[in-house]
Amino acid sequence: MKESILTVLMPVYNAGPFLREAIDSILGQTFQNFEFLIINDGSTDDSVEIIKSFDDPRIRLVHNERNLGLIATLNKGLDLVNTRYLARMDADDISLPQRFEKQLQAIQAESNIIACGTAYQKFGAQNHVLSFPESHEEIYCGLLFTPTLAHAAIMFDMEMVNGEGYRFDPDYAHAEDYEFWTRLGLKYRLANLPEVLYRYRMHSSQVSYVHSQAQVDNSLRVQQTMLRRLGFEPSATEMGLHRTFFTREAIRDFEYLTEVGRWFDKILSTNEQGRHFDRTALLGCLGRIWFSRAYRCSRNGMKVFRLYRTKRYAKASLKSRVRFFAKCLLKR
Repeated sequence: MKESILTVLMPVYNAGPFLREAIDSILGQTFQNFEFLIINDGSTDDSVEIIKSFDDPRIRLVHNERNLGLIATLNKGLDLVNTRYLARMDADDISLPQRFEKQLQAIQAESNIIACGTAYQKFGAQNHVLSFPESHEEIYCGLLFTPTLAHAAIMFDMEMVNGEGYRFDPDYAHAEDYEFWTRLGLKYRLANLPEVLYRYRMHSSQVSYVHSQAQVDNSLRVQQTMLRRLGFEPSATEMGLHRTFFTREAIRDFEYLTEVGRWFDKILSTNEQGRHFDRTALLGCLGRIWFSRAYRCSRNGMKVFRLYRTKRYAKASLKSRVRFFAKCLLKR
């Protein structure tokens, strides 16, 4: 077998119930020439026995002397990689067979792409597909409001990652990936494939359930940093609005919508001065959020529609605009 250009990094901590299925999904990839680096982070269940039951020379099992936690284990893994590309994997998820093949094609097609993600399907406690922006400009603008890359479905160009000394920041626990993307995107290009190539298992012991408050708080810190890069210091009220976007709170008050409009106008006008974000991509990003918020506030009738029409970023498909107008008209 020729020398591999890809390492798959999978931290494992007490993942026994789902681990065999996760490993099978990696070993069954159409692209077969990779090293599978599994780091056992002090598991106390049968995870190690399950890993050792696989007789495959591509598997490299490394043990932490004690439980270090995800961020330290990820950074340790980055230090151990000696291939050009790195693919992430979580021990409770499933990679679909063509994931590596298609991500490698995409990341090698453009010289300045540092990370490439994919759409994914949630399954288990929830079941639906999540898609992300595909172009760098749209992905980077979207980071103002939410992570626009799926961490466990990502592939990195390690030559660029190591060249800049990028590592995950332990000060952003449970939002370390979100903060990581905002730094990568400053200098290099980010990309997403529209195809579902990853299945993300939803269950009660994962980070988004167990550490949800810390995840929200640190995510807001990431967004505040992005806003500072744009050129101003957001107020407490403005960060409060940002929290509703990230947590998807269903606020339907007309005054709230008016505040959102003023805030988005400020973001646009500030960006015009320094052009930190691509103008077209930013308009599209704000437009999608604005339309969803206006639609939720449509019970306030035609005054919402009149406000909606004054916003240059208030874009939606013709079908959506007609439905929105009809909904507002009925609420007069």
